[in-house]
Parts: sequence; C-alpha cells; structure tokens
Amino acid sequence: MNANFKRMIGQRVTILVLLCPVILAWGGDESGTTREQRELKMADESIRASLAVSRSPKGRYLCSESRIACLGADKAELGLALVGARSTKASLTALADLARYRMDASLAEDYGCYVLQKSRLIENYLVTAKPSLLEERCNSELEKLVSTDKQSLEGLKSSAVCADERSIRATIKELVDAIHQGRKCASEDF
Repeated sequence: MNANFKRMIGQRVTILVLLCPVILAWGGDESGTTREQRELKMADESIRASLAVSRSPKGRYLCSESRIACLGADKAELGLALVGARSTKASLTALADLARYRMDASLAEDYGCYVLQKSRLIENYLVTAKPSLLEERCNSELEKLVSTDKQSLEGLKSSAVCADERSIRATIKELVDAIHQGRKCASEDF
C-alpha cells in the first residue's frame, strides 16, 4: 500500500475513534425521557465533545492534516442552535447551564445572542444557577468523556473546556446585566 492511502485510513480511524464516545453516549438507555430531553442531552454532548476535540493536543491539528475531519458545520454551533431553539423550561435550563463551558469567538457570541433573545424568560434560570456546581459538573462530564478515549484526548486540560466558578459567575452577571439593559442581537448576527 502506498503511504498516502495508509495515512488516509489512519485519519479515518482517528475520526471514528474521536466520534465513538459521543455516539456511545447517545445510545444509552433513554426510556422515560422526552424527545426534547434526548435532543438537549445530545446537543450538550456535541458541544462538550467538539470543544474537547478542538482543544486537545491531538485534535487541534486534525483539521490541518485532513480536511475531511472538519467537513461540515461545527458540532458545537449546531448543538447550541438546538438548545437555543425552544423556550421550554428544559431548554432554558440547558441554555443557562451552558455557561459552564469556556466558549470563545463565534460560539460565545452566539451563546450571548440566544440568551438575549430569551431575555426575561431565561433571567431566573441564570440568577438561580450555581456556578460552583456548574464548574464541578463540567469537570465531571469532561473526565467521563476523556476516560472513554484517553489516547485521543491525551493532554486535554479541563480548564481548556470548562470555565471556572469565577468566570461562570462573571458570564452570568454580564448576561443578566445585558438583559436588564434590554440589549439584543441583530437577527443576522446568529
């Protein structure tokens, strides 16, 4: 076999290995849950997995090595869109809880826009959120994800994905202040 073919097969295996934890998490026993709850769980897992892969030492270079590894829309942005699409209690809770992630660039901007779009509907969910518990939850969830594929996510630091309590508190305060000020995002911004 030529070297390019072997490298392409190796890259495809790497992609499958990185996606395996997410697929396994989706396939668990979901009896007694609503479709919305399953979708919110899947969206949250997609956001976490996307952040973990993009911030792990091995995942960081995956896109540069193989364009096919990053083909299509960003899973974190799609997950956020799914969480932000509804205004039910479950979706508002899930949206507020996303403050536990360390988001940057367009993901953070979109997150802020979804929160501002919900405005007073989400305010109580933000105010009653417990930053220390959100930080602990994120670290625990990330630890479980990493344990499913230690080799691919080797070297990933929890602080690359999970916001600390102080940052979560600051994000929530900033969002609540923006809601009180009546700030909105232009519809074309997200």
